[in-house]
This record gives sequence, structure tokens and C-alpha cells, in this order.
Amino acid sequence: MEQTRAAVNLQEVTKRYGSVTSVENLTLRIEEGEIFGILGPNGAGKTTTLESIVGMRNPTSGTIRIFEWDAQSDRKAIKKIIGVQPQEASLLPHLTVKETLKLFSSFYGHGPDYRELIPLTGLEDKADTLVKNLSGGQKQRVLIAVALVSDPKILFLDEPTSSLDPRARRDLWEAILAFRKRKRTVVLTTHSMEEAEALCNRVAIMNQGRMIALGTPDELIHTYCSEKIVQFYTEDECDMKWVESFPEISSADQDRASGRTRVSLVSTNSDATVARLCSGQFHIGSWMHLLIKRGNLEDVFLELTGKSLTGEGA
Repeated sequence: MEQTRAAVNLQEVTKRYGSVTSVENLTLRIEEGEIFGILGPNGAGKTTTLESIVGMRNPTSGTIRIFEWDAQSDRKAIKKIIGVQPQEASLLPHLTVKETLKLFSSFYGHGPDYRELIPLTGLEDKADTLVKNLSGGQKQRVLIAVALVSDPKILFLDEPTSSLDPRARRDLWEAILAFRKRKRTVVLTTHSMEEAEALCNRVAIMNQGRMIALGTPDELIHTYCSEKIVQFYTEDECDMKWVESFPEISSADQDRASGRTRVSLVSTNSDATVARLCSGQFHIGSWMHLLIKRGNLEDVFLELTGKSLTGEGA
């Protein structure tokens, strides 16, 4: 990433509610022009972090700056340059989508034509529908459109696709990527590791109020889940002693169904494994459908915590 200035800078931020610590000693720099993801399961401290950054909550200790402004003392200036989509917010139920965006657009002296935000957020068919008649996912899209009416320099999204169907989720991802291409900054929270890998330049993984990992998705996967799964099918049973003899193989497994054997190899060097399989040195019958699977951010979280994002043990 080219040299940039910090869009958001947190220094040793802690937020407590009585005896409960929601965020603990969080230091984090988010660069201007990047899509930054704050990841973790429910209760990890993601939303509290986001709400503290945008001034909806005051941290118990630590400092937060947005560009040159202090997030607590310079809220008036900050409100002019940020857009915020919370998980839940009240919209006026008896306005249509178009009327809602026109109303919010009137609060600002700048920004895009509110009508341009309707197709951008996939609401063309609902432009004249009353807000009260929208589904949860459609209301979510209206909230994102509202967050964009001021043409913000930084867009904050809290679980933006949590209630969207797969098609709407992909459409929204495209809208977020298009926003970033205008050299704007996006900060989003999510518990979807697929979403983080698809969108984010860098991610911070949080668990129980603490940041436990920080980096690009590829960096984190390479650091914590460097092994890959090499999988293929064969009409015959595979000589497992042979594949287990490969020095880069840490584990091997096979199962048979519908007249075929599926072999799965966990490898620290998938290129070497594939080369051995293709060398012809050993006969493994008629094999097909070679597939290489790398780890993902879900695997990173499991490696770091021993739990999946649903909170279940490994």
C-alpha cells in the first residue's frame, strides 16, 4: 500500500461497563483509502469499538482520532466527514425509500444526488415502497444508502450484510468496493470471514474484547494456516503409506463412497505434493478431480482461539 495518512488512530482504548470489559487496551491505525475489517464472533467487542470511534460511546480510557480530530472533543467536525450505518436504527415508517433519502439528503449541502443511491444499493424496485413494508434486509440497504448521502470520507458499517440474501450481499460488496475506488475509507465489522476476505485490505480479529491478530487476509492465513489440503479422487484405494511418506504431508485420510475413493492430504508444500502425485513414479489407479484448498480466516480464528465463530470448541 502506498504511503498514506491515518484515517483512524486508536491508542490504548478500553471500554468498561461496570465490571465488564467490552474492549481492552486496543491500539489500531486504519489507513486512509483502505477497507478495514473488524472481525470476530458476537460479543467480541466489534460494535463497541465502532461506536467508540464514531462518538456514540466514550471510551473508559485511551484516545481516538479521526484524521486530525479527537473523536470525543471534535464531534461536530467529524460528523461532517463520516457516514455511519448501525446494526439497528429507526427510520420513519410512513415515508417511502425515495422520500427517506431525499429527507436525509436535505440535511447536507453536498453529496451525490440521492436518486443515484437507489440503484447503488439495489433498491430500484422499492423506491416508492413505504419503509414499514420493507423486509429487514431491505431496511439494511436503506440505512447504508442514508450513510452515503453526505458523500463521507469514511464510511462505517456495522454488520452491513447480516440480514441480506446472497445476491443482495454480493451487490452490496460491489457498492462498497466502488466507494473505496474513489479513495474513500471503509471500516466495517463482520463475523463473516468470507466477507472479510472478499472486501478487506486488512483485518483485525477480536475475541473477548482484545485484538488477537492484525494483517491482510493473506498474511494471516499464511502465518496461522500455512498448510493446504490437496484432495483427489481415485477409482481404486490409495496406498496411504506411500502418500504419508511425503515429507511435506502432516496428515492423510481417505474415504470411499459411490465406488470412488476420496483422498485428502494436509500439506505444507502443495506444489511438491502435486508434483509427486503427477510424477508417475507410483501407481494410484485412475485419479481425477485434483483440488487444492487453502485455509481461510475461519481457520485462522480456530487456530488462535480453539473455537469456531459460533463459539463451539474445536
